[in-house]
Amino acid sequence: MEQVKSPQSGPVEESLSQILAEARAAAEAGQIERAISLLDERVIDNVDKVIDADPSRTDLMFLMANTFHAARELDKAEGYYRRILDHEPNPLAYINLGHICHFSGRLSEAIRYRREALELCPDEASLYHDLGCSLIFVGRKEEGIEMLRKAVRLAPDDPDIHSTLLFRLHHMPQLDPPTLYREHKKWADVHAPMSL
Repeated sequence: MEQVKSPQSGPVEESLSQILAEARAAAEAGQIERAISLLDERVIDNVDKVIDADPSRTDLMFLMANTFHAARELDKAEGYYRRILDHEPNPLAYINLGHICHFSGRLSEAIRYRREALELCPDEASLYHDLGCSLIFVGRKEEGIEMLRKAVRLAPDDPDIHSTLLFRLHHMPQLDPPTLYREHKKWADVHAPMSL
């Protein structure tokens, strides 16, 4: 992994970079306790000092946010993602905040962040998928289904996105069996053709 440096970086920051790289690797390997032990208060304070001295250091903010996210320290991850957004609009920060909010039950916030991500990346099918799921969870089923349909149009070969649409269609009370059959047939024609 690259070392996190700025033009003013010195030995302290290089040492931090090494610790952060180790913590990230441990979190990604599922060694959550090790990752958290590496990110003690001293390390966090030193990283925050570097960021406070140079608020453009979104690279450090992302490293911290992603490491805490992987270590399931979602409050801390959320704080760093928000700091990134204080500095600049960033689709990855919006996407990750959307995930954190969705899976912690804060669906209105998730919808807001997912819409922000879509504004920055309007051709990304997975963002329509995620927004559609959040909308359905808050009861806005028609709007959610439309988002899922857009996702399928943008990524017609993605079986996961298309499967989510099919699954969610079953929650639409006004959908009749022949329409559901046609939707399943479309899925089968793309993802399970008879020629297999």
